[in-house]
Amino acid sequence: MTALGEVLYFDARAAEPVKPSLNWRTDVFPAMTSLVWIWKGRLNIAEDEESLSRFIDHCYDATFLCGFNCHASVSLVKAEIIAVKGREFYDEMAVGEALDKRKRIDLMLCTKKWVDARDMSGELRFPSLEELFSRCFPGQGLVIERQEGRAKALQLCLPRVLLEGLTELRQREYRENAKKADISQV
Repeated sequence: MTALGEVLYFDARAAEPVKPSLNWRTDVFPAMTSLVWIWKGRLNIAEDEESLSRFIDHCYDATFLCGFNCHASVSLVKAEIIAVKGREFYDEMAVGEALDKRKRIDLMLCTKKWVDARDMSGELRFPSLEELFSRCFPGQGLVIERQEGRAKALQLCLPRVLLEGLTELRQREYRENAKKADISQV
């Protein structure tokens, strides 16, 4: 089993929600308002273009990338890098490879049934990070309104999610030409 020290925990935020139907290659994305990650126990905050490059370098070094709603966060980061640094930089840095979907651990997807969050009609829905944290640590509070707290919550929740058998620290496999991965594998 790979050590948890090889996991990069990250959270990207935008001023408005990223719609699932948006395509980072072709659609106009909302501007990224913040990017925070924990790598090798150190909290990092993207404050400028240089820190975006450092984030990509850290993603290359990491065996796994742990986030909450990874698809939206990764799409937001990719769109921001193209907007700020340009397509040439994106290609030179091989950003797509650094953020490879096989490396991702999405705590939103793999904990849906376990958290058992319901909408107003009683239908199962994806949990919030706050709901996941409450399920992992009943009665304990962690301020996760601030983005630094969100990255820390991911770092704290992953060991519990692994213990529950909801995901594994392993590279994901995707079929060629498949549009979506088998979510039960995530």
